[in-house]
Amino acid sequence: MGRERIRKVALVTIWILAVAAAVIFRHVARLTTNLKLSVWLSDGRTAIYFITYIVWGILLRRHVVVRTVKRWLSAIVFLMLFWMIVRTVKFRLPNTSVWGRYLWYSYYLPMIFIPLFCLYTSLHIRKSEDYRLPLWSVFAAGVSTALFVLVMTNDVHQAVFSFGEETFWSDDQYHYSWGYYIVMIWVAVCMCMTLLFMMRGAKVPHSKKRKLLPFVPILLIGIYAISYIAKIQALRLIAGDMTSVICQLVMISITCCMWSGLIPVNTGYEQFFNGSTLNAQIRRNDASILASSHNSSLLSEQMVRQAMQTGCCTEKNIRVKAGAIKGGFVVWQEDISLLNTLLESLQKSEKELEVSNALLKAENEIEEKQAKIAAQTQLYDRIEADMKKTIQQIASELLEKKENTAREQLFKISVIGTYMKRRCNLLFLGQKNDQILLDELLFCIRESVDNMKWAGIDGDVFCTKEGKVPFLLVLQMYDCFEQIIELFLKTMETIFVRISTDNGNLTLRIMIAQRLEKNNGQPVMIEQVQSAFDENTRYKVIMEEDEWIIHVEKSVSKSQSSDQGRR
Repeated sequence: MGRERIRKVALVTIWILAVAAAVIFRHVARLTTNLKLSVWLSDGRTAIYFITYIVWGILLRRHVVVRTVKRWLSAIVFLMLFWMIVRTVKFRLPNTSVWGRYLWYSYYLPMIFIPLFCLYTSLHIRKSEDYRLPLWSVFAAGVSTALFVLVMTNDVHQAVFSFGEETFWSDDQYHYSWGYYIVMIWVAVCMCMTLLFMMRGAKVPHSKKRKLLPFVPILLIGIYAISYIAKIQALRLIAGDMTSVICQLVMISITCCMWSGLIPVNTGYEQFFNGSTLNAQIRRNDASILASSHNSSLLSEQMVRQAMQTGCCTEKNIRVKAGAIKGGFVVWQEDISLLNTLLESLQKSEKELEVSNALLKAENEIEEKQAKIAAQTQLYDRIEADMKKTIQQIASELLEKKENTAREQLFKISVIGTYMKRRCNLLFLGQKNDQILLDELLFCIRESVDNMKWAGIDGDVFCTKEGKVPFLLVLQMYDCFEQIIELFLKTMETIFVRISTDNGNLTLRIMIAQRLEKNNGQPVMIEQVQSAFDENTRYKVIMEEDEWIIHVEKSVSKSQSSDQGRR
């Protein structure tokens, strides 16, 4: 016999002995002529019932799983205790007392609401704790409340108990009226609906006979109520205490619902734990074994105690874990041999990946270096291609024999060399960024203008805006500037340049003053100036005697075309 079954048998035996003692106390108190002994026996019987209901309520709180079901069952226990208190006080008062009559009426508070709470309990079974009662349950509560008010106001209408022409109204001389039968019908309806909802939501694993077990005490309640209404003297002599009988039968019915599985409880867990496939044990705080599963293996005490202290203990391919529970620990064992094998495989794969990553990193670095060298080579080739004509021009200046002095040749070579240096610098900047600062164009033009000062040409450059512009736009504008100043190089006396941007357009305004007598220079023709601009450049040329105003404008969109070179 299992431990759980032994506990049930013990509880049932104690309950039978307690009820038997209470019944004996009742009959001895009725037969004895000793008033003091009769009072002691009556109080002892009441105490037995009180203790029975309280112990039963504690067991309900411990074993019922669903919290809402537990609350409604606790409310039923409180109503039973209330009924016993009212009954005890009522029998201490004279039958003709008004207070005694109203205490008698108050019997119907538990008589009406215990079936209602049983109905609410059945609705919560197999439901989540967030379940809300249906709307019609409010109607049921209203009907129960109305019937209880009907009983409590019986002195006004006598619709429940009729006393006729009696001078003193008491529970000894009365007749049942129509209201009483309505109350009994409502109680029967609530109990039948309770059983119906329980049976419909039941999941009893063994047999249908266990589901019919709660019907037995309910049937006994019905038989007892009919016999009591019929005022059968033999029944009242044997079991005349209606309060105790109904409360005991309700307690038996709810307990049968728990034992048959209609109300979910936490009993039978020991058998479930023993038969489970878990490799686990339940140990007390001193590490002694309380329960073991069928598959549990023998564990060393050292590993168990270490797991109880730290929560986990690992040794080779075994891992022992422990979790604190009330009164002890649950200890379980895990086979981690497969995990260790996978871990070794992962570590091996990790090392292989590290080697592969190192090779890939080296290959990427080599490719980056090669790409960098290729980009630099491409840049140098571009610079060489762009500067080829300029270098040839410098060479021709050096080789060509003219009447010009060496100073004039060096001046022209210096201007062209400055252009070459600054243009190469722009190409290096454009290799890194598509957008460069507008100040770079300012620096290029300023160095060219400053380089001309040693030849007696005065000038200045200023910029009215700041920010970034496309690299190609700056490069094309600097090429255009160089072509213009080379045209006026022999006759130029002063030069002023203004750089500005507006709505993505780069503008260059060049003002040149020339003196034709200087170096026997030839006048510059407007066609020559116009030839310095390509078809994507907007320009305006103003010539007044020896002064030129050249307005050059290039847009961002037009600057995205390929670089045209200097010439």
